Amino acid sequence: MRRFSLLSVVVGIISLLGALSAPGPALAQAAQATPTELTYFADTAQFRAHLVENQQWLEGIQQAAQTGHFDEVTTDELSNLTRELYSAQQGFARAVPSQRLMQYDLMVKASLDRAYTAAVLLIHAQVTESGPNRDSLIHDAAGYTANSGRLLKDAAEALRETNLAVQ
Repeated sequence: MRRFSLLSVVVGIISLLGALSAPGPALAQAAQATPTELTYFADTAQFRAHLVENQQWLEGIQQAAQTGHFDEVTTDELSNLTRELYSAQQGFARAVPSQRLMQYDLMVKASLDRAYTAAVLLIHAQVTESGPNRDSLIHDAAGYTANSGRLLKDAAEALRETNLAVQ
């Protein structure tokens, strides 16, 4: 039977504890934002604050349209959502992302584009007199709405992966 000295056991335990407490990929420290990134975050803050809310608003209207409750959605509500999405598009278009934020920025812009397109299609569906045209517009809007939601989730993941401290 092999015997270990008390010293070798203590050194082994200390080494193991050091390895467990060392920062690895899961415990990586937050990266510092550059001046360009701080400006980007400041310029997009008011729009980023409402991205998820506007997506949920769009999804609620889309669901109402698909389940026969579209008459409960007012033209004003759809117009307000469309204005919000358009404002966010313009805000992100003016902001200058860093290389590290480029993927996030592109995904958010694509998500906003899809959401805006869906909202416009729903406005057209709401004012059309033709049942088949309305159904077609609602169906098309559903694809854009779903795609917008996926892109927004992917954008959030891309932002998390930057590991930036300021978000």
